[in-house]
Amino acid sequence: DAQTPKPAEPAVAPTYEAFTLPEGLNIPAERLHGYTDLLAQNGISQQAGQGLIDMHVQAMQDLQSHMAQEQLRVWGDTRKGWVQQIMADPELGGSGHQTAMRAIARMRDAFVPEARRQAFNDFLTVTGAGDHPEFLRLLHNAARLLDEPAIPSDTGRPPLQTRRGGSGQGKGVRSRVI
Repeated sequence: DAQTPKPAEPAVAPTYEAFTLPEGLNIPAERLHGYTDLLAQNGISQQAGQGLIDMHVQAMQDLQSHMAQEQLRVWGDTRKGWVQQIMADPELGGSGHQTAMRAIARMRDAFVPEARRQAFNDFLTVTGAGDHPEFLRLLHNAARLLDEPAIPSDTGRPPLQTRRGGSGQGKGVRSRVI
């Protein structure tokens, strides 16, 4: 009968060739299978599927680049903030900044052997510790402690001194000089 519709033939699920991925990017088989199923359900060609992958890869690369730039910006701002704190500090900054930095460098030189100094300086630069106010304060405080003369012991009494009187007797008279 010409008016009776023929039963629909079951649709043959399209098959997809391997998609081109950037070097180093591997998609797990189950995720790729889910992707190709979605493409097939929506009648999307191999070429359009590859275009979607390419767009996604580009978007992820752009995001990665943006995130790296943002991290560097935040890190730079953090270090600039530390430098501003140092310059505003009454002991480390202001007009005494160079003196404080020389004291800090003396402590570095005293405690870091010359053979290890470049590695230590690299550590300060890479980690930003060389800009951190509390690290610099630690070395500055060490310099103050080590640079200050020792406090004399207190015997409770001033030392005895010999004073020669002007009486013409020529004898030394021991007395306390107050």
